[in-house]
Amino acid sequence: MKKIYKTSWGVPVMLDFNTLEMFEVTDDYSVQPDARLMLEGLDLDFSEMVPCAYRIALTEHCNLRCVDCFVTKNLATHLVMTPEILEDVIARTITNSKNLTTPVNYQFFGGEPLLKFDLIKRAVELLDAAAFRNEILQPTYSLTTNAMLVNDEIIDFFKQHNFSVGVSVDGDKDTHNKLRPDPQFNDTFSVVRQKYFVMVDAGINIHVLITPNPAYADQLVSLAKYILDEFPMKTFTVNEAFEYDTLRWTMGSKEHVEALIEITRYAKEKGIETDTVLTPILSAISNETRRRSACSILGKEFLCSVSPDGRFSFCAQKWVKDFDLNKSQKYLLPEQCKECYALGYCGGPCPAFRALTGCEVDENRCAFMRAAPAKIIENLDIFLDDEEG
Repeated sequence: MKKIYKTSWGVPVMLDFNTLEMFEVTDDYSVQPDARLMLEGLDLDFSEMVPCAYRIALTEHCNLRCVDCFVTKNLATHLVMTPEILEDVIARTITNSKNLTTPVNYQFFGGEPLLKFDLIKRAVELLDAAAFRNEILQPTYSLTTNAMLVNDEIIDFFKQHNFSVGVSVDGDKDTHNKLRPDPQFNDTFSVVRQKYFVMVDAGINIHVLITPNPAYADQLVSLAKYILDEFPMKTFTVNEAFEYDTLRWTMGSKEHVEALIEITRYAKEKGIETDTVLTPILSAISNETRRRSACSILGKEFLCSVSPDGRFSFCAQKWVKDFDLNKSQKYLLPEQCKECYALGYCGGPCPAFRALTGCEVDENRCAFMRAAPAKIIENLDIFLDDEEG
């Protein structure tokens, strides 16, 4: 049985209940899947793709010692960006952006990026000057932080430059303090909460990010609901849990899909949008675009990460030498992916995962992708506009 629905973005989508495949619908609402979602493997060649956003890691140092974080595990080998490297990085991004017709987003990242607030100010100064000279469109700015170092100067800067700020909170006070301690094991939650509300009162565009910990997997829904109840925001982000060294997913399963669905429903009831690993699946469908890689990449644009030593990488999570953009590499789909019904919205295996592990597919991620459509269909009302539900 095939039935046509309309997503909240207004695009007709056909769901095949027999195969659980999702197809965009052509103008004549044909029951035939669009050719772009046929299960033919596409090569992914990053040499032809254009960065539409940059995640610039200013430092690998942090003022916290979060459980399982690469910062905590690699204290002796942390990299820090110098002012000279920053200027070179910004110059390269300006060159890359001169012919783009949409603004580029710059996300400042770490470690804890506010440890290098001087570099953030310099980057914005250089980019705003380039926009004033009409070399590029005015960029947008965002930052992911633990909020511990936020002060009046930083808040004024965020307001002046319209920063979108994501603050990491991993649950209630007890859980957050266990997962995100400082070196002295002080109460970090109370500090973060106080700084968060100061930014809210100042009118900063701010939201919470939670990074699930596998040890607390059975508590993810309750922890997320606590955050949604306690922290005002327009968007709530649930990051994916993965091993830093391999990028292997640690929570991919039907139960994880169900948890994200429940969080999405609860957030919608409160008028809050969610950004989870379900989001790129729905985005690929609603934008009538086949998902072309494991990351949130649609078409020819992608999020490019920049390491503290100035390397540009196609991978948002890793910046090892193998992922440098100046090395043109093609990543072919494994044969088993070409026959998988999830390919149209999954995008195939992560090239970084394959390079790091030598494995073709991440079984946890595959389990998640195969389980996602059935649960989306069962809970379709939360992905539709209210008047369509």
